[in-house]
Amino acid sequence: KSNGSRLTTPLVRDNGSLRPATWDEALNRAAQGFLQAKTTHGGNSFGLFSCSKTTNEMNFMAQKFARVVMNSNNIEAATELDTLPASSVWRRSLEWAGAPVP
Repeated sequence: KSNGSRLTTPLVRDNGSLRPATWDEALNRAAQGFLQAKTTHGGNSFGLFSCSKTTNEMNFMAQKFARVVMNSNNIEAATELDTLPASSVWRRSLEWAGAPVP
């Protein structure tokens, strides 16, 4: 059930403005963006946060995507994020990005 504020269609940015798009267009743009970043900056410019609360299979697929597709070992399953010395930096970066902070 949607509470009215949840997006029901993807949005893409054109000339600085967001507009509704099809799922195919949005996923193709995301794939193109990943490929362009990898081509321009190399695979190690990519990092992925997964979740300790998801299934082993989902974490396995996330690490396979990072390592095989993006050619990056920069993956964190966030199992120890609250105990890492860098957790305060991680939290501040989320606050700066406007994301909810756990």
